Amino acid sequence: MSTDKFAMEPEATFDGLMSAGQERAAALATGLPSMQAGNYTAGYATAIETVLAAHHAVLAEKTAAGTATAAATVASTEAVEGESAATLSI
Repeated sequence: MSTDKFAMEPEATFDGLMSAGQERAAALATGLPSMQAGNYTAGYATAIETVLAAHHAVLAEKTAAGTATAAATVASTEAVEGESAATLSI
């Protein structure tokens, strides 16, 4: 794809991606809801809490990795655009 057809606004892209990452991180930081369990549902509640905790941990890891990757990608794309523009203007 030629540079005249692709242009990224690095600041806006970075801000949008970081904002999305921060929203996800904030939602994850609230933690998991506690389940009320009685005599008959205690085993079920424990199993559900275990599964949810595992999924929560995976989502937290993916959110952190996604935010870091987004920042690196924006920086890399910005550098490539600058190099391409310089090369094409010769």
